[in-house]
Amino acid sequence: MVKSVLFICLLINIPAWSQVELQKPHSYVEPHFFFDALNFKSNDNKSRLDFFLQVPYNQLQFLKSGNEFTASYEVVLQLVDDEGNQVLSGSWDERAASPTFDETTNDAIFSASSRHFFVKPGSYTLQVAITDSESNKTY
Repeated sequence: MVKSVLFICLLINIPAWSQVELQKPHSYVEPHFFFDALNFKSNDNKSRLDFFLQVPYNQLQFLKSGNEFTASYEVVLQLVDDEGNQVLSGSWDERAASPTFDETTNDAIFSASSRHFFVKPGSYTLQVAITDSESNKTY
């Protein structure tokens, strides 16, 4: 009886002694843009949502335009409540310009924008999409 209990305990603990197989390293995908959404109390029982966006220049398609390089993109923002209802929708166009080609490929230079919206207090999911006007890539 004691031998069978020891045998069962040994079988249960064998996985703890086994070697871990080599796993593929997790691949990191560089973000295509960065955003922050900050919430503040406002007047009229509303909440002010401040939205900040940064798009790295190297994620945009620049074209030579006169003495500079320009890019443009569309920002689409949607706020959805817990039931899946769209509470807020906004879109706007942004433009980026650079005097040199080297800046257009730099991931440390950003096109930045911000907007603020007023919504009823609640729990929401923020959906953000960026579409490059020249390449039609959407992130």
